[in-house]
Amino acid sequence: MSKINIPEDGDRLKLTFDQYQRYKMVGDIISVVRHKDAPMKLLDVGFLEGELGMFLTEDRIVFTDLRLREGLRPADFVYSSGTCLPFRDRTFDFAVSIDTLEHIAPPERESFVSELLRASAVGIVVAAPFHSPGVRQAEEDANQFHRKAFGRGHIWLDEHLRSPLPVMEETVSLLKTRHCVVAVLPNGFLPHWRTMIKLTLYMDAHAEYRPALEALNRLYNHYQYAIDNRDPSYRHVVIAVRREYADLLERTTSVLQPACSAVPERVDITALAEFCLEMLVQPFAGRPQALGNRSIIHSLSATLRNMATRLKGET
Repeated sequence: MSKINIPEDGDRLKLTFDQYQRYKMVGDIISVVRHKDAPMKLLDVGFLEGELGMFLTEDRIVFTDLRLREGLRPADFVYSSGTCLPFRDRTFDFAVSIDTLEHIAPPERESFVSELLRASAVGIVVAAPFHSPGVRQAEEDANQFHRKAFGRGHIWLDEHLRSPLPVMEETVSLLKTRHCVVAVLPNGFLPHWRTMIKLTLYMDAHAEYRPALEALNRLYNHYQYAIDNRDPSYRHVVIAVRREYADLLERTTSVLQPACSAVPERVDITALAEFCLEMLVQPFAGRPQALGNRSIIHSLSATLRNMATRLKGET
């Protein structure tokens, strides 16, 4: 079991849509490629706050990073660079890296991926936004939105745009030269990501909007996530296993099967998000002031929660 204080399982839906997308998929992948009945030992390199443990509650997870948030000191945290891991070869069943590779300096990315593989006995899972014109444009658009709304770029989007994103073909080629069998899955339908990320960035910055944002994220995570793992996607998840475990990769396609395709009267969560975005932040006139219209926010929050209740009763 992970030593981090993990919220109740139901609280997974409270994660922002972008966090839920990545951790849910990686958790599902690890679950379907499980090669033994006993709990596995996993390494999470570049963790945020231990969210992976919310989806893999029975496994032992060791987290490593070069930064640690104030007040958070999990028992299984190791302060270390991902390019020089302080573990013996094949210490872990799997090593994973979730939205970290793009933050590694380009000359060090090969060492980073190689270290993940060295530390794992079975294989690795690497989730990241990889370079494509569509992803680049989506990040530029989101960062420009943030700049207009708050007078500055977003810290992580700024970093992405200063340094080129990883190249998928280079990552896959590297892993194949290390005698791995590789599969790649899409994660986060790009047109929906573009809308939802703007909405998240804006609403999360205003306390009065957060109840509505939480309701929207719950709706998205429960009903929309499963059908948003398709191309063009914001992120891709690379699964690489050693050749002796090649048969495990055949199981990964099941991760892309929608879990809620039978939900009647499916709500178009993205259309709802588009409406929220237009209502809350358009049009800009220089640097906009927070609208602070509490009656609108409370009404929106109630509407989203009622919708979630109705849909829950239909499933």
